[in-house]
Amino acid sequence: MWPILSNLYRRQDRTPDFHELRMHDYVALFVYDTMKKGFLQDDYLKNSHYLGKGYTITDKYYMNVTAGNGNAVIFKEDNPHSMKSGKIRGEVYAVKPELLLDIDSYHQNGIMYDREQRNIVLQDQRLETGGKSFIPTRRCHLYIGRWEHWKIYNTRSGMLIRGPKPIKDYYDFVNPHRWTPEDYKDYML
Repeated sequence: MWPILSNLYRRQDRTPDFHELRMHDYVALFVYDTMKKGFLQDDYLKNSHYLGKGYTITDKYYMNVTAGNGNAVIFKEDNPHSMKSGKIRGEVYAVKPELLLDIDSYHQNGIMYDREQRNIVLQDQRLETGGKSFIPTRRCHLYIGRWEHWKIYNTRSGMLIRGPKPIKDYYDFVNPHRWTPEDYKDYML
């Protein structure tokens, strides 16, 4: 078999829904970890369309940070080692379905993480209708850690931030070492 085809088949093992995804020009992806702007893996999304900051609708998530590389991993409320649940804050991108092959491979979809779809509030966007203003939501793909994989690693709870209404408490993975004070100020709620 040609090397290109064998590489594609190997990547598709991590993306079992690729045949459905490729019917779309773009899919929405919510990132909260090292793929955010200014972080180590942000090159993955350099050719994608940034849609703005967002956060999960529900507050049933935990964020842990791995020792060593300091990567953020979110879990659903069934993770016994997290302190308190909260919403997850991150960035939303429109990505080509083919890019999810690479990102699924990077996240080891099905082994280290499960890529799932969740409703995300697009906090940077406002819609006006009938004299009222509201913030839209979007169904996005995001990566949720598989506790059976991560339990063997040394992780600690992420930083839970007390936010304003309606966001309330949320987790955010910040990288103050690579940002200027102006970048950091812009990122906070």
